[in-house]
Amino acid sequence: MLTTLRRHPRYARLFAAQLSGLLGTGVLTVALALLAADLAGPQAAGVLATAMTVKIVAYVALSPWIARLTAGWAPVRVLVGADVVRVAVAASLPLVDATWQVYVLVLVLQAASAGFTPAYQALLPRVLSEEDDYRQALSLSRVAYDAEAVVSPAVAALALVLVDARSLFLLSAVGFVGSLVWVLAARPPAAATPAGGREERSGGFVTFVRVADLRRLLLLDLVAACAYASALVLTATLVADVGWGESEVGVVLAVFGAGSVVGAVLVSRWTGEPWTPMCWGGGVVALALLVAAAVGDGGAGLVATWAVLGLGSSLVLTPSGQVLRAQGEGRRLTLLFAGHFAWSHACYLLTYPLAGLVAVQTSPRLALAVLGGLAAVALVGALRPHPSRSRLFAWGPTQTGSAHRRHAA
Repeated sequence: MLTTLRRHPRYARLFAAQLSGLLGTGVLTVALALLAADLAGPQAAGVLATAMTVKIVAYVALSPWIARLTAGWAPVRVLVGADVVRVAVAASLPLVDATWQVYVLVLVLQAASAGFTPAYQALLPRVLSEEDDYRQALSLSRVAYDAEAVVSPAVAALALVLVDARSLFLLSAVGFVGSLVWVLAARPPAAATPAGGREERSGGFVTFVRVADLRRLLLLDLVAACAYASALVLTATLVADVGWGESEVGVVLAVFGAGSVVGAVLVSRWTGEPWTPMCWGGGVVALALLVAAAVGDGGAGLVATWAVLGLGSSLVLTPSGQVLRAQGEGRRLTLLFAGHFAWSHACYLLTYPLAGLVAVQTSPRLALAVLGGLAAVALVGALRPHPSRSRLFAWGPTQTGSAHRRHAA
């Protein structure tokens, strides 16, 4: 994977921008949790939950709209503009004194991220024309996301030794400034030709309903969302059920992240169609959830299950950019990434509340069973209509490129 960074200096700068932005986002998330505790006291969890809901709703509702609004813009204009907004919001958050102000600023911040992320994702295939290089870049991005979950809290903890909690927002602003600088240094290519028609008007949103491979992709996104809902919503409760303390929650989540990193490395070495690791990963997720629901209590089993869930979710998510790349190029690709960004986060709007509701009303084990069943149904739906489904689980090299494009309709 690192060879791709050395061979493509422009991509290396864009990757540095991604790392800097992720660090800024991660530190800001920690700062938000501390701000919620300061403003709301015992109701801090509700404030933070509302802020996270605002975040996902902004992604779902605004990403296609922003993609349509910025049609014809140069990528550097979109990326730099989003970073400027993120810097301004991060610098403003230390000044708030009411929870409604937090919600408004989070909405603005996530609107900027809803513009930045799809534009960045669509830019990579234009910078990396070779399929192998692009696959390596997707794997690096997945590793970066997983590493951020560990690095950002550590950076925030170290910073709190020197500064107060609200000053963390200024540290996150520095991360967004770094992203802006690296984007400018990369000199991204000029704007792509607009796609036109209904696709342009919907910001790529409706395309996922009309194209068979994109519907399959969304079903697999739902499988991955079941894994993430289990990890993010149920971990603390399951850890308590096996008799462990709060410190072990971070350990179990780190194991999930480690499994995800392993999955990203495996994908980086895969030279066949992206559907193969994606469908294998979907099967791994569904099976792991159902087994975890059936075997009962046990700390070792929980750790092993979370490692497998991380692995499976990464196998599903990492190659998704290759599927989108096979559907088009230029401006159409930007719209597809925006539509995918919205639809994939809509899956979280389903699985997160579902996991929490079932766990509270019944038990976390039943919540695992429900999520496992949902993942299994989604996987069957993704497999059933595929014109080459006999090769989906053939773990060996298959044709890519033009052959994969012929399966897109």
